[in-house]
Amino acid sequence: MAVPARIYNADGNPLSGSQYLAQLYAGSDQNSLTPLSPSAPFLTGTLAGYLAQTAIHDFSGAFSPNTGYFIQIRVWDADLGATWQIAASKGMGGVGESSIGRELTGGRGGVPSLPGDVSGLQSFSLSPLVPEPSTYALCGVGVVALWWQCRRSRQ
Repeated sequence: MAVPARIYNADGNPLSGSQYLAQLYAGSDQNSLTPLSPSAPFLTGTLAGYLAQTAIHDFSGAFSPNTGYFIQIRVWDADLGATWQIAASKGMGGVGESSIGRELTGGRGGVPSLPGDVSGLQSFSLSPLVPEPSTYALCGVGVVALWWQCRRSRQ
């Protein structure tokens, strides 16, 4: 089963395949979110934009039974790094994160009380990817600036 929150790139297209990675973060409060699952690629075809349920595995054992915890999904362009932190630290865009949700360990009640599904997630999009300027582009800007400075000093 796929997580019911489709995730898009900055152009509005659903994320697909291993070009984009997602990772589940959780913590006992909103300021203590840490990665709880390995990063996972997106499904493809008609399921593009979704993660397989196995990518968002049961992690309720990491918290005390019947207590609340906070969750968030963080997504990034795999070309920017192996982790969300690396990709986000580059400041080039190509990253995104869900709103922070709250879940309860132990599931939704009943006997036995099974772990709850990740729910309440909303769709979101990655920030636009801003490419790094190429060496040639930087050289070109430098040459133009040098030419302009020389021209001004002659006048």
